Amino acid sequence: MPLTRTQLPTPRASGSGLPDLGAELACGGDALSVRYQPQVELVTGRVTAVEAVPYWQHPEHGELALGDLTGVEPALLAAAGEQLLARAVGQVVAWRALPGRSDLQLSLGLSDVELRRPERLLSVLHGAGLPAHALVVGVLEDVVSHKGAVAALEAFVSAGVQLALDRFGTGAASLHHLRALPVSVLRVDASFVAGLGSNPRDEAIVRALTALTADLGARCLADGVAVDRQLAWLVDNEVPLGQGPLLHRSRSAPDLTALLREVG
Repeated sequence: MPLTRTQLPTPRASGSGLPDLGAELACGGDALSVRYQPQVELVTGRVTAVEAVPYWQHPEHGELALGDLTGVEPALLAAAGEQLLARAVGQVVAWRALPGRSDLQLSLGLSDVELRRPERLLSVLHGAGLPAHALVVGVLEDVVSHKGAVAALEAFVSAGVQLALDRFGTGAASLHHLRALPVSVLRVDASFVAGLGSNPRDEAIVRALTALTADLGARCLADGVAVDRQLAWLVDNEVPLGQGPLLHRSRSAPDLTALLREVG
């Protein structure tokens, strides 16, 4: 679970006296939680996967997505991610036991640190009884460029885990990564999705990516679907998958359980 973007002051970094992530982990991590972002089949609206989004209920800053933090030691971030990983995997195993939900997948973003230890993630899967093919591991293009990343991803794929390339088109050497890696899902960045239905250049790019992904035997997922014109364009142009606030916002486990019982 990547932990990367919004600066958070910590006692060591700022002298502010704010509780830090290390202190939270030391006392049991009760303020750490997971929210789940549904990913849907656009034509039918069926929830096919859930993306696990780890959060920290900070006493002064409120609810913080761990994926948006910087200024925190990588070892602490990895420890928090591992603590929440088992919770997310166990929850998806429970959801797959619901009627008609045996094919539900877990989408999980990995940071560079977590990517270096594929055996830990695979051990959690085996321990919880989640089939490897039910996990879709997502990485950013820039992370793939790090030393040893390709070997780690190949270890995941060899075990049966599916691979997603996140925020496609915003990093370096995108086409090289598509050629070198057995990608199952290509996530079109929200910056391209934003212009669908109004910007011909964005439309041309997403149309080309959809065709390329299909030719490679993979699936295209549009990220950040927020307004009706975007959804209408995606459906008309046969983009198979999407996620975003127009479709479903991230939810707690109980709320998502209710959603899965309610929708197809």
